[in-house]
Amino acid sequence: MAVTKTAAKKKPAKKSALKPKIEVSAPQVPKVAWRPYQQRFISDPSRRRIWVKAAQIGGSTALAARSLARCINKPNHLVVMLSASERQAKELALKAKRFCSEFAKVESVGGQGFFGKSEILEHYVKFPNGSRIIALASNPATARGYTGDIVLDEFAHHQDQSEVFKAAYRQITLGDFEIAIASTPNGQAGHFYDQAHALGLDLGHSPAEQPVHVGSWSGHWTDINMAVRDGLPIDLDEIRDGCDALTWSQEYCCVFLSENELWLPPGLIDANVSPDANVGPPALYRSNLYAGWDVARSANKSVIWFNEILGDVSVCRGLVNLTGMSTPDQIVQAQQWLPQVAKMNIDKTGMGLVIAETLEALYPQKVSGVLFTAPTKEAMAVQVRMRLEQRKVRLPNDDAVRRSFLSLRRSVNKIGQARFDAENDAKHGHADEFWAFALAEMAAEMQIGIGARTSGQSARILFDSNYKGNLSNFMTRVL
Repeated sequence: MAVTKTAAKKKPAKKSALKPKIEVSAPQVPKVAWRPYQQRFISDPSRRRIWVKAAQIGGSTALAARSLARCINKPNHLVVMLSASERQAKELALKAKRFCSEFAKVESVGGQGFFGKSEILEHYVKFPNGSRIIALASNPATARGYTGDIVLDEFAHHQDQSEVFKAAYRQITLGDFEIAIASTPNGQAGHFYDQAHALGLDLGHSPAEQPVHVGSWSGHWTDINMAVRDGLPIDLDEIRDGCDALTWSQEYCCVFLSENELWLPPGLIDANVSPDANVGPPALYRSNLYAGWDVARSANKSVIWFNEILGDVSVCRGLVNLTGMSTPDQIVQAQQWLPQVAKMNIDKTGMGLVIAETLEALYPQKVSGVLFTAPTKEAMAVQVRMRLEQRKVRLPNDDAVRRSFLSLRRSVNKIGQARFDAENDAKHGHADEFWAFALAEMAAEMQIGIGARTSGQSARILFDSNYKGNLSNFMTRVL
């Protein structure tokens, strides 16, 4: 006899309103009117991201939104957000909680009731799909305690950056976890600076294209000026007037300052950049140029800067790099351009002495050697800054030039003497392009006179309109 099987009664499928469908590899972020720089960071699909950003432009809010989106789209997912202090961790968690509160009112986001059912505590948000956001104060032990996405907020201000990064990075190794690092600059030290430097985000200006990709890392950069252009509703002049130059440079212009004073702010440099300026050898038809040569053999760069004087404006007409050449070869190379030069000043400190004395003997009317003493360097640095402030310079749009000018620092010793110098960098030199330019400026001043090129007066430097003189007089008048 046939046995009739009674069909098992199927349990009704549970309706799941726990997560929306993922249509693309990048997380689906709830619809918010993000500014372009925020949207670029939030939607970046890279698993390793770094953001050099100005203060108070909504960076932490973007981090919270990205974390929230990851949790919406990935059940049982964990995001650990580490801040420099307990207070900042609470603030970061608060941003995520505010999103939850707002989105709880919108049924189309994450499914009806999704955010309303979320468990929200001071440092902790747990979603109905089992995903969690935890915000904690940063330390290496905390970073090692969780496996999931890692967010390092204001990382340049964390204690033990290298150890925290090492502990955090190992936690994202398995699965498709990601690490996001964001901060305002905090000096030229620490893991955040090293990472920004590796991606070229430490120059004080926006990369040509964003994000920047180096290896598996994706880099973003947003200063206050870019944020305002993208719609940040603040008064730039009011902010600038309310703080000192160093605060403005580092907190708002994304400049990594050393412990000593930045001598040339990035805005001052960028204001003098012009498409009329050139790098490379000066064109053969150029003449009556004023040149400066910062000499080196191998430890730093050996560069020659060529300026043309148009009225009272110095325009860069050439910049050549002789680094690595033997001393005789450098001399031969320089001689090919001397017919185009009215005056050349050469750094005769160290190995430059041989080059300066050789060319002075061959071209006594054209070439002068300059010994880099502290007073000489101060005179040149002050003169360059004044010329930049008066917008009397046309600089090439070149990263090496910009980096060199930004690297110059002013410090004061215990007896009040100023010192101008830059840190040695095996790759980028020792402010070599800056000193070559300063020598070229000095050559023009010594040859045609300060008053002939300078209109108006500086608050710090007064010039005799009929001045023409030698190096000693130049220093006396400038300082």
